[in-house]
Amino acid sequence: VSSQTLPDTAEFTVAAWIRPEIDAAGAIFYDAQFFTPGEDTQLNAQSGGNLFGIADKGPTGGSVTATNVIRAGSWQHVAMTARASSIALFVNGTLVASSSAGGNNVGFHSIFYIGAENHGLGPGNLFRGSIDEFAIYRRSLSTAEVAVLANSGSPSTVPPTISVQPVA
Repeated sequence: VSSQTLPDTAEFTVAAWIRPEIDAAGAIFYDAQFFTPGEDTQLNAQSGGNLFGIADKGPTGGSVTATNVIRAGSWQHVAMTARASSIALFVNGTLVASSSAGGNNVGFHSIFYIGAENHGLGPGNLFRGSIDEFAIYRRSLSTAEVAVLANSGSPSTVPPTISVQPVA
């Protein structure tokens, strides 16, 4: 997806249903400036059941980690909201971590990735599992709106039309 499709925005929400196959690190969403350190937006599963989010645009961004909140083998809804004054992580509609170090850095870059990272050398840090109903909003959804997304039902049973394939 090009930056014209996903313009830089002052606040945003990234949300998806995920089902990790194993307890391992893997990118859920990745949008970064390959050659400009400190300008990236990520939502990652980490080993130990952790969920990590970062929205960093140089000195104005921040990150947050929620520990032991993701379960391998189960569907769960995850979301990250960001605005200039805060970043928040949600699992199944419940706020699990937040930071007053805000960020506003989505859409700044040429290509974003779902289920992988790319540091200029090709996809890596692949998410091992399924991602469904991925969405990006051009504003920071409220806690109540994130809860509605998570409580609106489980992901579809139709196989996803977008999947991460290993690069040979």
